[in-house]
Amino acid sequence: MKTLTTGLRMQVSKVLVGRFASGLAGVPVLLAALYAAYNLGRQAYYDYFFYPKVKEGYIMPTRWQDIVALIVLWSGTILLVYLSHRLLKYAFLRKPP
Repeated sequence: MKTLTTGLRMQVSKVLVGRFASGLAGVPVLLAALYAAYNLGRQAYYDYFFYPKVKEGYIMPTRWQDIVALIVLWSGTILLVYLSHRLLKYAFLRKPP
């Protein structure tokens, strides 16, 4: 077993392993970011456009907490998309740095 791992270690460079790990990490992060963006967009559509919040016969206005929550959640989603973009960009570089 030791000779097998030693032989693999000699053939595979650290850059290649890092790029492979970057690709493996970037894909799930991208999928999670896309899923979060889909759910946030759908929730915003239903809560604020299609079915406004009705309470005791009148449409409830949007509170400042709602706007702050949406800004924070969309910022986190955008950061996840950026992180996955950087990971996948590094994974698919033509020449290693």
